[in-house]
Formats: sequence, structure tokens, C-alpha cells
Amino acid sequence: MPDDLCNRLAREQDIKAPYLDSDGKPDEESFRKHIETGHCFVDFETRPGKGVTSLNSKIEKGSIEEGIYSFVGQPIKLNGTKIRVQAKITLATMTGTGCAVLMED
Repeated sequence: MPDDLCNRLAREQDIKAPYLDSDGKPDEESFRKHIETGHCFVDFETRPGKGVTSLNSKIEKGSIEEGIYSFVGQPIKLNGTKIRVQAKITLATMTGTGCAVLMED
């Protein structure tokens, strides 16, 4: 049974990809190098103003089109629930939308 956190992450929402340069600006080169390793970090706001849940998802499939990186992550376990991260990230801002798809065990 998914817990409250998994249920909140299952809703489509704004996300951030934490790939920033030393000045805090989006770093597309760093992001591209990282996804070449087959992983992508995605930050979900746990609750407005209450912190962030950062998930490191191994990429199952991904593509870049018109400055937007879309990916589907491999299944992972979060608090005992099997999930799969899906996201679309705008490379210029390192922001986008995503969710954690709840899966059956």
C-alpha cells in the first residue's frame, strides 16, 4: 500500500533537475554528461515550503527534442512501494513536470 509521500509524488507536478553551475544557473553541459551515465536526479517538492524529495532514477528511455529532455526511469522502491519516475525537463531552466508512477509488485 503506497504511503502518503508516494501518493503525493504520483500526481503530475512541477519538478527541478538539480544541475546548476557554481553561480546557481542551469548547467546543460553537466546535465547532459550526467544522463550519459544513465541516471537522472529529479527534485520533487515534498510539500510546499517543507523540503524536497530528490530521486535518482536510472533511465530506461529518454530523448531530447526541442530543448526538452523526456525520460522514463527504471522501477525503484520508495518506502516499500515500487515506482517509476516520468519527467519532462526544459534544458534552459532545469525545470519541468513529472510524477512517480505507482506500480504493482
